[in-house]
Amino acid sequence: MSEVFSDGNMADVVRIGDRVRKQRGTWWTATECVLNHLEHVGYAWSPRVMDADEDWVELSYVPGRTIEADLSGYRDERWLDIIGRRIREYHDAMEGFRLPKGSETVAWPHQPSGDTIICHNDLSPWNTVVNGDSFTGFIDWDLISHGTREWELAWACWRWAPIYPQGERIPSSAEDQARRCARLLTAYGIDALVLEGFVDLIDTRMRAAVDVVEILGAESVPGFDRLLATGMHLSGHDDRAWLTEHRSTFEHEFAKLS
Repeated sequence: MSEVFSDGNMADVVRIGDRVRKQRGTWWTATECVLNHLEHVGYAWSPRVMDADEDWVELSYVPGRTIEADLSGYRDERWLDIIGRRIREYHDAMEGFRLPKGSETVAWPHQPSGDTIICHNDLSPWNTVVNGDSFTGFIDWDLISHGTREWELAWACWRWAPIYPQGERIPSSAEDQARRCARLLTAYGIDALVLEGFVDLIDTRMRAAVDVVEILGAESVPGFDRLLATGMHLSGHDDRAWLTEHRSTFEHEFAKLS
């Protein structure tokens, strides 16, 4: 019995029993190293590598469903606590790990210097699996790269606040969004972070997300060509404008964490 997942924006994904079969990504070798390391250290919230060939990979199935981008059904702030803690557990599990020399990963434009950990780079609601009220894992580890804890969390704040223009679909104000960011960061652990200039980093992260699709999509890199064709990434421009408009609100909230 097989099931085709309809929310795979970058690759075809099919569940076959207790396994998930997907197209081998451009940077699979690095992804495989990370997933194997996480299994070795006992990190419970990532899929396991079951099999792979030149075209396909098979991973263990993470039971449950993913969360909608607007957080429908999962806006309760306790989820910010859960996500913050789970990201911290992942980062701590990666502490000191280095990819084999010569490993290729995504080259994110505008990324600041620093490579203290390996970032997932897309710890978004749509890559978060839940089973009812239980968190069961993070999926889609295809975009890993060297980075910093703050770089990862800038993305997480963007997607989990979420920092989108207020409207019918996103009812939260900038004040609420900033407070939600602070709650996620607090759950992660402020002790491990340098938050000076964090609003600028979120803006840079948004800019990078748009530009990487433009660059790699134009080069016909699998997955990114799909995203470029849909234009989904262009909403990042609106998100940056919203963040800029309400910059002082976010800065004020983050200053409380110092």
